[in-house]
Amino acid sequence: TPDSPGDGVSGTCTVAGDDTAGTVTITPAGGSYNSGTACQINFTTSYAVAPRSVIVATNSAGAGIQAYVSASATGSFTISFNGVPSAQAYTFNWFSAQ
Repeated sequence: TPDSPGDGVSGTCTVAGDDTAGTVTITPAGGSYNSGTACQINFTTSYAVAPRSVIVATNSAGAGIQAYVSASATGSFTISFNGVPSAQAYTFNWFSAQ
């Protein structure tokens, strides 16, 4: 399940998948944008130990924003942007495992 985009960015994080793998589309909306936290993905069932989560861009916007996993915990991981986002969809596949 997603949280909203972070760092003062309004918009949506749309998630399809399960606790192991899925797709997230992050769509900032309105206002000015900052680099930093973009979306937190929350697991339905927490892992015993924080998993290793990886993301791969699935569209050109996602590839150009320099996204990375900035934090990982037993119940979630966080996607951050190194670049400054604009109001368009950034789509990524993810995989999490211990």
